[in-house]
Amino acid sequence: MAAIVVMLLTGFAGGSAGMLYSGGRARFTLREQCAGKLTQARVSKTEKRFEDALAAVESVLARDPEFPDALLLKAQILWEGFADGPTARRTVMKVLQLETDKTAPVYRWAGELYKEIAKGPPPAE
Repeated sequence: MAAIVVMLLTGFAGGSAGMLYSGGRARFTLREQCAGKLTQARVSKTEKRFEDALAAVESVLARDPEFPDALLLKAQILWEGFADGPTARRTVMKVLQLETDKTAPVYRWAGELYKEIAKGPPPAE
């Protein structure tokens, strides 16, 4: 609950600062606009609320279906929360295809997740 309050306050403060310093309405990229929802998905995943996490990340992907960070998070949720190896693997492959910079963190993390998925089902908690 505290994370949600922090996200709302941060979003409000950021929008207000943008208006103050730019002299008008702040302009954010689509990915910047989706950042709060992606943070919500990460918090839900951390709290093992995988259904909520998946719903939040899917809402981001509905707006930007080629967002590598969101796709990687979706793959993690599918793997850790639902042990859905085939779908998680396909999602990771999409990240690896979209991210052309092999030194980018999201590319490296996707590669590591792909290796983890190849090993077999995640350990039960």
